[in-house]
Amino acid sequence: MQKFLVVLSYLDFPYYAGLSKRIEGLTTPLLHNGVKPVIISPQFRQGSPLPYPGDLIRIDLRKMRRFSIFSKLVKLLVLILFSLISFIYVWKLKFRFSDDVKVIQYESIYSSLPALLLKFLFNIKIIGDDIIFSVDRNFFYRLFQTFVIRYTDYIIVSNLTSYKIVKNSLSPDQGILYVPNGIVARDIDFSHKNFKRIVFVGALSYEENIDAVNSLSELSNFLMRSGQSYEIFVIGGPLHKKFERVKKDHGRLHFLGFVKDDEYEKILESAYIGLLPFFTKIELGGQRIKALEYFSHGLLIISTLDGIRGIRGLTAARHYIKVTHQDELNSTVGEVLENPSSYLKIAQSGKETVTENYRWEKVTQPYVKLIRYLFNKNQPT
Repeated sequence: MQKFLVVLSYLDFPYYAGLSKRIEGLTTPLLHNGVKPVIISPQFRQGSPLPYPGDLIRIDLRKMRRFSIFSKLVKLLVLILFSLISFIYVWKLKFRFSDDVKVIQYESIYSSLPALLLKFLFNIKIIGDDIIFSVDRNFFYRLFQTFVIRYTDYIIVSNLTSYKIVKNSLSPDQGILYVPNGIVARDIDFSHKNFKRIVFVGALSYEENIDAVNSLSELSNFLMRSGQSYEIFVIGGPLHKKFERVKKDHGRLHFLGFVKDDEYEKILESAYIGLLPFFTKIELGGQRIKALEYFSHGLLIISTLDGIRGIRGLTAARHYIKVTHQDELNSTVGEVLENPSSYLKIAQSGKETVTENYRWEKVTQPYVKLIRYLFNKNQPT
């Protein structure tokens, strides 16, 4: 008997974004445990999806994306439209496969509405993944968040702060798991690193990433004045209007936009320095995925404390280089470019430590155990 885990994502999947990487990392091990993931997501961008071993249902909303960037109301309407269509798809799956669809998992509060409706209709167990409990949002968001968490059977969080907050609010019949973001273990040949190549990964639709790229612009100005040889690659889009001039003026600051998976891998494997220059307040979560990706590709990470926050086992100057302000970022990158081999041990040590602690095969063990339990507990023996 085939077991299906339906996963609802309000963002494109598969994709380069942090949430997409998390979904892939969580669900791929299920294929080796008799459970087939079925991912339902919108399609906002052109092009073919990245490879994924499970089943995909992509709802084409590409025409809506051009409008959703202008208004929060339009974004809300797009989210409601996705919720309604995905609800219909899961309804059809439920009637087609009956008892084989026992568990629905939603990613983030924004994907929860279809799962809640199906729980009330069919008494299906629902899992909420990547739940970040926020007290900074408006009253209506917090009210909806409280409602969703109350009727979710199992909550999965990726950071310990949310774990402690949410755990205290759950009833005895609910469960909670801490499953941090993970990485794919990679073999990296450090002799092939380009010591002059610097990389930053981040969607430029988020304010913290825009601020970070402003820091990169200042860094590029400093390095040019110092006569340094370097190149900075910014991966992620869309290209913000304020960077059009920067793109023209800085010949060595390259805005690559969205790149194909194989190109993304090649750039990160060849780059030497990975930057996480978050000098302003950021919403934790997405930056942790970026940091883990940097570590797994053997990058020498130069970061503010917020950039690597939540990753256990790291020590500054041993696993990464910590900076606290723009001038320190400038001088530190300059020093690394002048004598890159002196910092190679830090990059290697960071990769080894993070690979040991955050391999997907390791961090997903409690999650896989939960899914197997939910599917098997009602099976006849």
